[in-house]
Amino acid sequence: MLDCGTANETNLKDPLYLGLRSKRIPVNEQQEFMDEFMEAAAEVYPNMVVQFEDFESEKAFTYLDRYRNKYKYAELASPRRASRD
Repeated sequence: MLDCGTANETNLKDPLYLGLRSKRIPVNEQQEFMDEFMEAAAEVYPNMVVQFEDFESEKAFTYLDRYRNKYKYAELASPRRASRD
C-alpha cells in the first residue's frame, strides 16, 4: 500500500484513521515517488498488477496514462468483449 498523506483534516484528527497521519506531499513529489515505485516494483515483480484504487480519479487516470505503455498491464475483458473471443 502506498500512502502520500491526506489533505483531510478530519482524517488527521481521527484516532481510527488507518492512513498516514501526515499532510499530503506536493504533487511533484508524489509523481517522483510514483515513478520510482513503478520502476523499482517492475524490476522486482515484472508481472505485477497495480491497482490505482483510492487515488483521486484525476491522479489515477494521470498515472494510468503515464505508465500504460511503459509497463505491462492487463486489460479486463468486458462480458461483451469476452463473448467475441
